[in-house]
Amino acid sequence: MQGERPDSASLGIGEVAERTGLSVHALRFYEREGLLARPVHRTAGGRRRYSAADVEWLGICVRLRESGMPLAGLKRFAALVRQGPGNEVERLRLLDAHQRRVEDRIRALEECRSIIARKVGVYAEHVARGTAAGVWDPTVGVDPPVSGARAGVTPFVSADRDVSSCQGGGGGVLSCPWVPCEIAGADRVELCSAVVAPRRATVHPFVRPGALPCSARREPILHTAQLTLRNVTKGYPGRTVLDDVSFTLKPGEKAGLIGDNGAGKSTLLRLVAGQERPDSGEVAVLAAGGVGYLPQSLPLPPDATVQDAVDLALADLRALEAELHRAGRALEAAGDAPGALTAYEELLARYEARDGYDADHRVDIALHHLGLPGLRRERPLGALSGGERSRLALAGVLAGRPELLLLDEPTNDLDDRAVEWLEAQLRAHRGTVLAVTHDRVFLERLTTTILEAEEGKVTRYGDGYDGYRTAKAAERRRRIQEYEEWRAELARNERLAAGHAARLGVIPRKAPLANFGHGGFRARGRAHGAMARIRNARERVQRLTADPVAPPPEPLAFTPRMAAPGAGPEGDAGAASAELPTVHLADVRVDGRLELGALTLGRGGRLLVTGPNGAGKTTLLKVLAGELRPDRGTVRVPGRAAHLRQDETPWPPGLTVAEAFGLGRVGSADEHADALLALGLFRPADLRSRMGELSYGQRRRVDLARLVTEPADLLLLDEPTNHLSPALVEQLEEALTGYPGAIVLVTHDRALRGRFEGERLELARREAGAGVRVE
Repeated sequence: MQGERPDSASLGIGEVAERTGLSVHALRFYEREGLLARPVHRTAGGRRRYSAADVEWLGICVRLRESGMPLAGLKRFAALVRQGPGNEVERLRLLDAHQRRVEDRIRALEECRSIIARKVGVYAEHVARGTAAGVWDPTVGVDPPVSGARAGVTPFVSADRDVSSCQGGGGGVLSCPWVPCEIAGADRVELCSAVVAPRRATVHPFVRPGALPCSARREPILHTAQLTLRNVTKGYPGRTVLDDVSFTLKPGEKAGLIGDNGAGKSTLLRLVAGQERPDSGEVAVLAAGGVGYLPQSLPLPPDATVQDAVDLALADLRALEAELHRAGRALEAAGDAPGALTAYEELLARYEARDGYDADHRVDIALHHLGLPGLRRERPLGALSGGERSRLALAGVLAGRPELLLLDEPTNDLDDRAVEWLEAQLRAHRGTVLAVTHDRVFLERLTTTILEAEEGKVTRYGDGYDGYRTAKAAERRRRIQEYEEWRAELARNERLAAGHAARLGVIPRKAPLANFGHGGFRARGRAHGAMARIRNARERVQRLTADPVAPPPEPLAFTPRMAAPGAGPEGDAGAASAELPTVHLADVRVDGRLELGALTLGRGGRLLVTGPNGAGKTTLLKVLAGELRPDRGTVRVPGRAAHLRQDETPWPPGLTVAEAFGLGRVGSADEHADALLALGLFRPADLRSRMGELSYGQRRRVDLARLVTEPADLLLLDEPTNHLSPALVEQLEEALTGYPGAIVLVTHDRALRGRFEGERLELARREAGAGVRVE
């Protein structure tokens, strides 16, 4: 090729990366910013080739960049080099100015170190005299509780350092890396450690904010809230979803938002993302690094492309990139004007902080880990399934690296490997995360804070999901105690009223002439004290009964119906004996959906059915429930089976909750209402709600209520945890543990699968070759 250098005089991009220590993406960044001394040469195949001069110049760029030269200055220096000889004096002047800035920073750091050393020395003297406590808590913002310690010294947070590099004690106690360990012979953590919040910050507890030079000063950020809601109310026609909600999230917090369907979780995320406005109250979000919002469904038409979805997820990053280009053009037009240079540097710092140059490449990486490798950008969204569109949106949001992540059910439609990758990404995320999820393992592994949406309110729980469960258990114990105390007080006052009334009955009435010397007659009336005590006791009984303490709902418990010998279903009389299994299948085949050689499950047995979508898990449960006749084989289920279907039950929309619960059952409406309220799944006001007005999760509760109150020998559960709150899933899991009958379970719930004890049946997809594996 004419004009092309021979291969012996040029290097490929991989060789240059190895020599300079730069990544391929960094090389392309330098090329894109015009920092190469000469144009890049390309082979006939279009591959990049770099000269030896390019490699030498890249090394200079790297050293200048590492020394702190801003990109604008580096681009100016590259332009001078590109002009050739004749401007050496200007090049030296630029390098001299950069050297002076570096020396100024070094002097500022040395001054900071001397200030800290002096303050630590003063504190070390107090430690040596025994007048200092040793460790301060900077989160309270008060002086140390010691005698003789210097007042007014507040913690200082350096935003440009990472506490993960510090060596400190456990339990969130980190050592200050600027303080020598040998002061007064004391331990380093004892002298200069502090409880750090948020997690990524280095706390220097002995520096006044005003004592540092301007070049090194930072504002304390320990008490800064990333997200604040104050008295927020939001409603829709006919109902109030959020009522006077207030809470805050600090920078770096990982919060899980949980609750039943329809409790307002998605509404709250839309308010924080700015998609909707509250009816009253204030929503404040401080996220200079951007906000990434993942809705449950993509708001794009079917004819939109994959690239459109990526651009939507990276919208704020694209806007920042466009603003950066405009600032670059303004800088070129203005020359070295300080204002234009400062504006460009600020935008560039924000863009580089989010690694904007590599965002599209990160989308491809995320798609690969989420199960969509090689997804073409021109492909229409209408050609993707709902799960694929959700994973595409998630990949785009993660690739943008925003400071605040708002995720609505991010684990939906992900397999175990993809969820584990997502968890690793979110744990490594330096910003704040607020995620709506029903995945209990996700909550356990990731979250530090739990927000529970219930009855229009949002309650905050600390210490992650374990702390939430502990707090809920303590709350239940408290409610039980309050109820027992109310019952005891009511019974005591009823006994007092009855006892005083009985004693009053034996007191003789006062005689008419008792005051005229007739000693045989009683001189005092019966109302001298007993009547007052009776009246007081009855008034307390009335107050207690007028304001009763509601008992906590009983834990969920399935109703067993162990079939007696000879009590099998019609057409199979006498088959259900105590010796026969609850389930027996042999050579069962449903064309195109299921093929199973043999399956036997005894009374009290447990079977977990797993396999990919389309393997026939739901078909197997329908066969066991008698809802689907196989094309071939034998199916024997002697007892009564109760089936919780994955598909939604088609309830008539005009039925109330109480009517739907009692549909087809013996008993009065009041009896059905009492039985439903005893489960704690609905409030009394909910019983009058129409089924057509409920969310899918609330309708699922009706199905669950009918299931737990229906006597059965065999439970067939198809994704029983779908659309249920984590608290209710915990109750369901305990109920399954105590159920004496047989259970066949199909679930994607990782926690439920991990704690399952029993046999496991793995079904293979029919297209991949029929087969099963029993463990």
